[in-house]
Amino acid sequence: MGPNGCGKSTLAKHVNGILVPTSGDVFIDGLNTKEEKNYFEIKKKIGMVFQNPDSQIITSTVEEEIAFGLENLQVPSIEMNYIIKNVLNLVELNGMEKTPTHCLSGGQKQRLSIASVLAMKPEMIVLDEPTSMLDPGGRKKVIKIIENLHVKGTSVLLITHSVEESLKSQRVVIMDNGQIVSQGNPKEIFSSVDFIKSNNFNIPESTDILYRIKKHGYEVSLKAFESKKCADEIIKLLENNI
Repeated sequence: MGPNGCGKSTLAKHVNGILVPTSGDVFIDGLNTKEEKNYFEIKKKIGMVFQNPDSQIITSTVEEEIAFGLENLQVPSIEMNYIIKNVLNLVELNGMEKTPTHCLSGGQKQRLSIASVLAMKPEMIVLDEPTSMLDPGGRKKVIKIIENLHVKGTSVLLITHSVEESLKSQRVVIMDNGQIVSQGNPKEIFSSVDFIKSNNFNIPESTDILYRIKKHGYEVSLKAFESKKCADEIIKLLENNI
């Protein structure tokens, strides 16, 4: 997370090997991104999904889009058909193999972009604000896919401006001006309300409510992010002060 222009996308492109550092070195699983011989191996390990799916989709139909990368890897057609059906099922686009890509909604296009990356079986997937151009329904489906990927063992690096999305993560890293300014689990990060506000980030609504209560001298936990836990904190406070 971080303000626009702080270096989030630049960092993502270094992780994927799209960019190489002008000084210093970046190692991906022990492979130096500067060494040309490592280029394809890094690409196989790290998949990348961009903010705008239209900038990533290059073929005419759904199945052709997924097959494009597999053909470059010379995957046999029988195996390719199995992979295409499997990844389409994962992103809830099954049965849409022949659908023209220009007929897809924004959310469907983004899920197709994710499917195209998953077909390559990466160990890690980097997503650069994949939900920022989607409506709430499309956003919810993409986040569900990301969560399922992580549960099944794929490492996920998600760039987002959404507090709600970041609350689902194991670790939050906040950047500013090309530097890491804070990192930790979501409860640690977003309970530091003064720091978050000073950096012009949003905080969870429940945390904001509890923060306002705490400013009036009442003892409440700022780590109660969920609505129910926030309500429980307020109920406990009222019971102790009646």
